[in-house]
Amino acid sequence: MWILPLCSISVLYGYLNGYNNLSNISLSIIYLGSLLLIIFSSPKSNPLTINVTQLKKVEKVSISILLGILILNNILGIIQFVFNPFNHYPRDDAFIGIYGRHGVAQHGLAILNGFFVMYYMIKIFNGSKKSVIDIGYLIFFLISHVLCFYGLGFLMLLCVIFIYIVYKYISFKNVIRIILGGICGLYMFAYFFSGVYDYMAENINYLFRLLGDVDYDAVYIPGKIRVWMAYFDEYINGNLGLFLFGTGPGGFNSRVSFLLNADSSNLLVKVLGNSMPHLHKEVIHPIWDMSVISMDKYNDGTRNQPFSSIVALLSEYGVIFTVILFRLLYLEIKRIANKVNNSTLKDFICLGSIYVFINMILDNFFEFSECWAFFLFLFFIKINIIIKENESAIYP
Repeated sequence: MWILPLCSISVLYGYLNGYNNLSNISLSIIYLGSLLLIIFSSPKSNPLTINVTQLKKVEKVSISILLGILILNNILGIIQFVFNPFNHYPRDDAFIGIYGRHGVAQHGLAILNGFFVMYYMIKIFNGSKKSVIDIGYLIFFLISHVLCFYGLGFLMLLCVIFIYIVYKYISFKNVIRIILGGICGLYMFAYFFSGVYDYMAENINYLFRLLGDVDYDAVYIPGKIRVWMAYFDEYINGNLGLFLFGTGPGGFNSRVSFLLNADSSNLLVKVLGNSMPHLHKEVIHPIWDMSVISMDKYNDGTRNQPFSSIVALLSEYGVIFTVILFRLLYLEIKRIANKVNNSTLKDFICLGSIYVFINMILDNFFEFSECWAFFLFLFFIKINIIIKENESAIYP
């Protein structure tokens, strides 16, 4: 496989040229290596020795546990949001359940609920009969997703849903229905969550005022845009070696680079110490420095976070590694989808993959545990394929 040697080249190039250090490299390789093992692992078994019943039981129990934990967490989160027993401010931070209050954790919870929204939406659309239970699950997970108040995540979910509906049911009437439904949804959101809506509206208005400033160089450009600008300045228009091979893992804007930087205080920092690779310190850290962001300036939100897994892969591993990785991901996901006969699962695999990719453009999602959850789901699909193949072998 090309990934290992290309990753080794990136590590050596970044470390030997002073762009990176061992702590960032080691932690990043553990993160990425573990995820890639899950993605590209292909479970194999001998049909004469496989215990089909046991495999089915493990698969069913694992999925049931995940679904049960998420439902309980969401119910607790709804109670927290309604009664706000811990006086969270702003109030939208109250919906956490047992997931944790950190903003990144709430983003992950929203995305996890988003996966279930997509699944039950696809199941309802593909079913000849509309199950009341499935509709209830869809509404429940959609409400839970919205109550996480991850605005950008909600827009990404709507984008993926729109792609699915257009692909499956493209017609003028359906487009009108989508537009009208979106307008009604916006009004309902503004009515029931007026405080959060006002904050988001002021945030957006502030952004447009900034972008309308004649002296654009003096404008505080959102971090989501600045991180891409920084990549083009430092890599595309800069050093060819950086463009091809990157700084090495953890050297620019990946989640690991933020976990170990000067603003962080966590278990990893206690073990490895604070670490600021050159380009992270000079280019990325000033964008998301805790000393310059605040709610009063409306620059503390998601739009100003310089997070993007696409940028992280391109900048830290290089363009060659990134292109080959996405090619291999595409082929692996296509291979799994082609072996699935169930139309709901097939559509969910395709739509979920698009959802993952969009999240990777706008957040460091490739290092989120929720990204692992999706690829673990695909791993269970592989096990399910093995079960069916071996059932055919044992009971022809």
